[in-house]
Formats: sequence, structure tokens, C-alpha cells
Amino acid sequence: MEHHGQLKEKNGDVIELKYPLNCADPTSERWFHGHLSGKEAEKLLTDKTKYGSFLVRDSQSYPGDFVLSVCTGDDKGENNDGKSKVTHVMHDSLVVLHNGDPSQPVSDYINATITVPKFESKCNNSKPKKSYIATQGCLENTVNDFWRMVFQEDSQVIVMTRKERERGKSKCVRYWPDEYALKAHGIMCVRNVKESATHDNKLRELKLSKIGQGNMERMVWQYHFQTWLGHGVPSDPGGMLNFLEEVHHKQGSIMDAGPVVVHCSAGIGRTGTFIVIDILIDIIREKGVDCNIDVPKTIHVV
Repeated sequence: MEHHGQLKEKNGDVIELKYPLNCADPTSERWFHGHLSGKEAEKLLTDKTKYGSFLVRDSQSYPGDFVLSVCTGDDKGENNDGKSKVTHVMHDSLVVLHNGDPSQPVSDYINATITVPKFESKCNNSKPKKSYIATQGCLENTVNDFWRMVFQEDSQVIVMTRKERERGKSKCVRYWPDEYALKAHGIMCVRNVKESATHDNKLRELKLSKIGQGNMERMVWQYHFQTWLGHGVPSDPGGMLNFLEEVHHKQGSIMDAGPVVVHCSAGIGRTGTFIVIDILIDIIREKGVDCNIDVPKTIHVV
């Protein structure tokens, strides 16, 4: 809505977002309509017959992704055929896994999205800012896909913002081997080279390679923050800021590093909070402490 002309149809026509269609469910996020099919979205929008009306819904083809459905007829909500027209725009931040098993229909899917923060730089030659992959903590049946994603996206820094177990329950399976051990996960092989610990976190230095392609072995650093319980806040803000600084320096020291992979359990709460704080600190680094900080807008972007 703020950047007119940025969203276009395949033929170049501008898609205008004018009137958010609020969800009838008062517990939902206003214009987010949840698990709604394309036909149901079209009926809701065409009943309104208002050009520029739009809503956001879950994608049924790609679980975890989203679709923007927009009424794109003329000012009366109709196209040249006398029928209302609705355009569906896929949100394209979903990580798609390549070179999967063609016999498995969902071998290209992982519950992960890419976030690339955008803000104006005061330096024209400024280094591009880091990007992030927000993902779900590993389950027994997703570890192989997790390491496929890390290798595919050239990620060399992983941030884990939770303990393995909380309140007596396992929230994320151990997807790394014990120190000095080697373990295969499908087509990926992970070696735990070294572990070091501080009061708040652990750092694991891992070597990742694809089986049969040992010459493509690469280092991956996993930063494991351990004092941030679910539905709570870190016990010490200083410890959290130091942790963020360590991650920032490591990512910045790697030439052409891929996105920072961040996860908790669901990949939403602590994961999103970490990414938002890191983006805001990067903005302060870039523009100085007197710059304007828009927390709600940054959260909305993430």
C-alpha cells in the first residue's frame, strides 16, 4: 500500500491495494483470513465488488506460505467480461529445497521463510545487510531437510534460541552430533569439531558436507542461547546483547555468507524477536543512535 506500482500483474498492470477486507473472526489479525481457499477468497472479494479490496490467506498449495488476494477489476469491480476479477499473488519468501527425491511429492518443502531487511543506507557503497531464514526447530523427520537447506542456502551461522528440553518436554531434537562425532543425515554429513560454553550459550563448530562431495565441506557455527524460556524474556538483557554481537561479528567475517538460520521451536516467537532486534541494531549501527526506530513496522516486515 505504501509503495504504489511495486506490485504488478504479469502483463505489467499495477495491482492496487486500497481496502483491507477484515476477517469476521475477532481473534484473527484483521485482514488475515487463515485457511481460506482461492474460490472462497474470490467470493468474499467479489461480493464486495470494490476495486482494490484485498485480504491475506494461507496458501493451500504451499503450507506455511501466504497468498494476497486482490479485487483487480475496474472501478465497479468488473473486468471487460462483466465479471469481477480477483488476482492471487503468492508470497515468495518460502525456502524451496532443490534436488529432492522426485518420488516424494513434498521433498521440496521445509517450514522456513527468508527475510531480507531493507532500509536506506547513508553510504552508497555500504555492504549489503545480512538476511535470515526463520525456521521451525527440527523434528525427527525434518533433520535431513534442515541440513539440506543449510547447505543449499550457503548458510554458515545457525542461531538456536531455546533449550533442547523445556518444562520436561522435548521441543527440538538434537540435530547435531556429540563433540568430535560424525553423523549422516540423509545425503548430508555433519561433524562436530569443537564445542565451547559460556554462562548463557554454547558455540558449536560443525563441518557440513554432502555425501560423495567431501571437497565441498564447509564450516557452520551454531550459536545456542540457553536462558530464554518460552513465553518469557531472557534473564539478562546484557547476555542477550552480547550474544547478538557475537553472531553479528561471525556473520560479518564470512565472505559471501548465506542467510543466518534462526529457530526456536515453532520458528515464530523467539525466532522473530531475535531477527527484529538484530535488524534494529544493524539500523542503529548504520545510521547512529539518533535515528528513528519503528519497532511495529520492523515486526510487520519480518
